[in-house]
Formats: sequence, structure tokens, C-alpha cells
Amino acid sequence: MAEDGLSQFYQASVGSSIPSHVEEGMVSGNATYSKSLPLTIAYDCEKPYASNVTVVLIVEPFNPIFFSWVKRCGVPLTGLSVGISRGGDEVVTRGIVRPTWMPISTILPKVDNNQLGTRFWVDCKPSHEVVTIIVGSLTVPSADVDCYPYFVPDLTRENATVISRPLDLYYKCTGVGEMKFLASMFLAGPYTPPKFAMHKLVGGPRRNIAVGTKPLEADVVNNGTTSIQWTPSSPTPTHVPEKQAEITFWFNSMSNASDPFGDIPIKSIVTKANPPSVYITTNHTSLVDKKVPTSPAPVTFTFECIDTKQSNVTISLEFDGFDPLFWVFVKDCPPRPKGVNIGTAPDLHDVVYNGNTLPAWSRSWKQTNATVYGSSFESIFYAELKADDPNAVIKVKKVQISTGSLPNCTATHSPLSTLTAKTQRVEVFYNCSVAGKTDFLLLLSLDEPYTDISWAWTKEVGGTRRGLNVGTTVGGDNVVKDGVTNLSWHSAPDPTPSSPDPDSTNDDSLSSFSLTTPSSSSPTSSVSALEWTTTLYFSMDPRAPIGSSLPHQKITSISVAIPSSECQSVVTGTLLDGGVVTYNSTSYLTITYHC
Repeated sequence: MAEDGLSQFYQASVGSSIPSHVEEGMVSGNATYSKSLPLTIAYDCEKPYASNVTVVLIVEPFNPIFFSWVKRCGVPLTGLSVGISRGGDEVVTRGIVRPTWMPISTILPKVDNNQLGTRFWVDCKPSHEVVTIIVGSLTVPSADVDCYPYFVPDLTRENATVISRPLDLYYKCTGVGEMKFLASMFLAGPYTPPKFAMHKLVGGPRRNIAVGTKPLEADVVNNGTTSIQWTPSSPTPTHVPEKQAEITFWFNSMSNASDPFGDIPIKSIVTKANPPSVYITTNHTSLVDKKVPTSPAPVTFTFECIDTKQSNVTISLEFDGFDPLFWVFVKDCPPRPKGVNIGTAPDLHDVVYNGNTLPAWSRSWKQTNATVYGSSFESIFYAELKADDPNAVIKVKKVQISTGSLPNCTATHSPLSTLTAKTQRVEVFYNCSVAGKTDFLLLLSLDEPYTDISWAWTKEVGGTRRGLNVGTTVGGDNVVKDGVTNLSWHSAPDPTPSSPDPDSTNDDSLSSFSLTTPSSSSPTSSVSALEWTTTLYFSMDPRAPIGSSLPHQKITSISVAIPSSECQSVVTGTLLDGGVVTYNSTSYLTITYHC
């Protein structure tokens, strides 16, 4: 015994007749004269057994002190069974884990990488309380795997009942590799907790999905495996003929429709053409971020040939945590209609040259498309056919125009039935009432054997009224030039675009505009005290924007504000009540002051 205030070094060795029944090893500490130091032995019973537990205290330099006792581990809850089928006991039988599911098993049941969870069925006769059930990693997972397993319900302080009840284990894994899980069910009372393990495969190939060219067929992809004729290495690749403008694939899941965990959704569908001689559109949005249906769902891919070259088209399905699933085919394109030229002015081949759409007007072009200003109510294109035979004719089967997503913005076009040596006008008339930008596409569907011709452009709606000039002399622009107010005539912040006139019609008021003006602290232009009137003259720049006729603009409203209460104004002139400004107009407003 040490003196008061001093300490005596000791070591305690803990052992058991059954390995791993207690936390074995060496512990050490300081025993003092004035207080007791606890030594706690933690038990972890893996199966029913009576084990001798021995504690040896080494108190140097004295003889060791040892003592032992018998620890009886809990008995199994014989009424408990856990299975993977309703009423089954494939996992736990009479409270004892089957060998295959034991943590030490070398042949643990494997959970497929496409399986999002496992449903267990719990039975207990009679009912018994479950303290809690936990799940964690049994081994260190692969470096690229991350999992968050959990049970639903967790059965904490609930009864394992006589009637089978489901217990769902969700894995929530990302990455590619594998992971082993250990589930432990702790029971109330002196019963051994069943502990069962499983081997989860994570990521890799996505199976349980079929793709076919017809409903209920899997000739393209079968159970996640692409058929040889749809692979890049195929000696006889699948071809989509020249004049076939679209192809439909049918998607369906091969998973069990009653699977409580659902199926793995498609994250995105990506299309790629190499070389990029084909523009591809699709209606795949109905499948993205959704469970793949068990009944066949069609997805149509539409092609527009922008070159005569063959193109290898790849369609790739992408999933979170899985390898992409893809297939490849060849799209054949018909010959281009050589000699067809289209421009924004006669003899100007700046849109289509020799049957090929120029990059700035191609909808597959990465850069900004050609832009038609908001000032333009129509665009005019000039089409001709330059061939060795001056009497050559290419028939136009259909002219079609489509627009982007801007609401209340549509367009119509003039008819065109043939392409000949004579230059012909194709007019596009805009009907837009919401400020913004949208894309238009004009398609000429030609008679066989030629491929169709299309070109795209961006249409501004509203914004700065380009081309509008205002001056203090006829034809002048010292007040407003090209839609922008001169700094010396402006003192207010930039106005916002005005709302469209709800009563606008299809004549000259298809859109309304406001002037975009730079800000200035105060105007520098002034009117002499001897002048009692100011006259402003309005005109349009005679230069037409891209593809437009001679410019004109209807003035929808005019307002004059004088901050001083000492002065009033009267406005007269030709632009009141909806006057129209043209490129050679002498439209004017006269402001008369009364101070």
C-alpha cells in the first residue's frame, strides 16, 4: 500500500477462455491511497456460451494478483427469424445467424450493383422488443466508394411481431467498387443480438435495361449489354438511310415492377455526331431524372444533315454512380443541292452558299448566330439556283419556320415552291409582343435526292430602337442617333423597355420599343428665354438591318414632362395619334411653352 499522496503502478491483463468474448489486452494505471480506480470489462457475446474470464493484476515488484469468474453469454431468441422472403428464415433461424450471413463468412451474399436496397422480413413468436438495429461497414471500402446505409424502419424500441413485417436496408452508394456491411439487431433482455453481413457491389455497368427499335424488343441493348451491330467495333454497323429523318428507340426497365426500391433513373441522354455533319434533336425529356418505365417508352431522335458526309452517331445514357450505356450507328446524308445560294440581299450569298449553310447561320454553330434587331418586323432572304443548265429547277416540297421558347412570339413566311435561276424572295413576318430574344429556324424541304436546307438566327424583340434619329433640323440626329439619346439631351436614368401595346396588330406595330439612353447628371442643351417653341424632327436611317425591308416605326405614345410648376407645354405635330416614322419622312413634334 502506497503512502498517502503517492501512487503505485500496476498492470492488468484481461483474458477469456473463448477468444473475442471480452475486450482482451493489457491495461495500466495508477492506484492511489485515497480513492478507488475502476476497471471495466466489456462483453461482446457472439453466441451462447459459458466463458471463464480472468483478470491478472501485476503490481510491481510484488507477485501478480489474479481472479476469475464465469460469464454466461445470452441465449438466442428462439422465436426470432429474419428472411429475404415473407415468412422466410434465410438469414436468421431461431435467433441464430445462418453461416453464409455470418460476419466471418468467406461467401457472404452478394448484392448486385443495380440493387438500391435489400428487403428483409422479420418474424418473432411471441412478439419481442428490439432495442435498436444498426448497420455499418464491416471492412474498409474501396477508395472510390462512398456509402450511407440505413434501415427503414429502424425498429428502435419497437416489437418484432408475430406477423411478418418488412425491414428495408437502403445503401445510398456512389463510386465504383465494393463494400461489406454488418447489421446488428439488439434485443431487450439477455438475448444474443443477431449480426448478419452482406457484400455490396457498387457502380460499374448499368444492367436491367432494354432498348429496342420496336416495342418489347431488345435488339439494341439487352440487360445493359449493347448488341454487336450497334457497337463502334461492329464489322456491319447499323445505317440510317439518307432520307430517313428520324429514328425511334423504345426504352423499358427489366427490373421487377414490384421492387420497393424502384429503379435507377437516367441522369441524361447525350447525343454526339462524328464528324458533326448531322444536327440531332430529341424528345427525351420525359425519361430524364425519372425511373425507366417497365412498359416500353418511345424516344425519337430527329436528324438534319448539314453536310454530305456520313456521321457516326453515339447515343449515351448517363447514370449517377454507373458507367454510361451507349450505342452507335451511322447516319447517311444525301447530296447537297449544289448551286443553291441564299442571302440577305440579291447576289449576296451570306446565308447559304452552294447548298451549304454558312457557320453564322447554322443552328449547330457554337458561336452567336446572326441577329435580327428588335427594330425589324420582317426579314427578307433571297434564294437562287446557279446551275450549268439555266432551266434547272429544284422543287421545294415544304417551307417550315419554327421558333424558340419566347412566349407570344411567332412568325409566318411567304410561299416558295421552286428554286430556279431567277432570284426569289422569302419573306418572314414577325408577330412578337414580349421583349427578349428568341431563335428562329427556316427549313426548306427539297425534293429527292437532295437534303433539306435550313438556317437559324436570333431575333431581338424590343430593346433599343435602332435606326431612329431625332434632330432639331430636318433629317438631323443631334438629339437621338441610331436609337441612343445624345448625352447633352439626357438627364434621367436609362428607361426600361416599355410594355407591348396590347392592341397592336399585324401592320406596323408588331413590337414596341423604348430608347436606350446613357445616363447624365444634367442636360447641357438649353432653350433660350426668347424661344417659345422647340421643334424636333424624326427620321429613320435608310440602311436596312439584316434581311429587312426599308425601315419604318410607328410611335405608340408621346409624353412631355416639365418639372417646374411655373411652366406648361402644348405638343403638336404629325406624330400625334400613332404617326409613322419612315426613312425619308419629315415627321415632327412642336413643343410650345407657356411660362
